[in-house]
Amino acid sequence: MYVLIQQVDTYLLELDVAQVKLLRRLVGVEWWQPPGGYCLKINFDADFHSPSKTSYAGVVIKNRYGIVLGSHIVVYKHIHSTFVAFPTTCLHAVRLGLALGFSYVIVEGDSLTVLRKVQSSRLDPPILGAYIRDIKCWAGYFHKCDFQHVLRVGNTVADLLAKEGLKVEMGSYICEGVLDFVKRAVECDRLSSL
Repeated sequence: MYVLIQQVDTYLLELDVAQVKLLRRLVGVEWWQPPGGYCLKINFDADFHSPSKTSYAGVVIKNRYGIVLGSHIVVYKHIHSTFVAFPTTCLHAVRLGLALGFSYVIVEGDSLTVLRKVQSSRLDPPILGAYIRDIKCWAGYFHKCDFQHVLRVGNTVADLLAKEGLKVEMGSYICEGVLDFVKRAVECDRLSSL
């Protein structure tokens, strides 16, 4: 058992190093872009508080006009790393879209590592691999589900929701809207996409 834990810790450390290297390169869309046609865009982000091993997820769903159809802040306890926080949040975003009955979605976030792994056919180590397999499995229930990377500046609303969860240490769900403190960010996204 100790050997497995050590392997997982080593793998997570390698992912931390890879994430730092990837952050130096600009990859992805810079600003939030509306989805085309009848697709909805589900943006996700996570904040991780390592002392309490708690992750705070922010998810926002918008249509092609930039109108928010729903937003969610989720608190996850017993999360051991940032690299578990992000796939957990991505999985939540996918499952939320399904629960709300959407058929055509684009799941977008600023976690390049998770999004590349979801698009890859390569198998990952047990813990992270389980999340990636679950994301792929649940995404298969949509008529169409694409995954896209966006820079943090293009993921502002989801980022603000995750940070708010960290600040107040609680979750919330709002159907057809967002909390007041992110309305300005939603409007900036909408205006930047015109």
